[in-house]
Amino acid sequence: MRYGVRVLLRAPTKYVNRAMLGWDHGGRTRIRFSLMPADLAKSIDVRTSPVAERMAAITDFVDAGYEVHVTQGVQRNHYRRRLGQLVGTQ
Repeated sequence: MRYGVRVLLRAPTKYVNRAMLGWDHGGRTRIRFSLMPADLAKSIDVRTSPVAERMAAITDFVDAGYEVHVTQGVQRNHYRRRLGQLVGTQ
């Protein structure tokens, strides 16, 4: 590493930019997708990639060497339970 410092680009997004899959980022880019139940996303996440598309893209970004994080979006009633259902943990 140059100067002994590891530089990491962080890219939080609600948009799946598949062009990034071809970038030479040297494994130093973290992408963070925000997820929420589809019924909330319809009214809150307008003009973004659908939640299902974001979930489907996770493996592609990991395979391209990205560090992928997933965060929850806006919290509403029963949000944790519904998010668990979305990602299959409940």
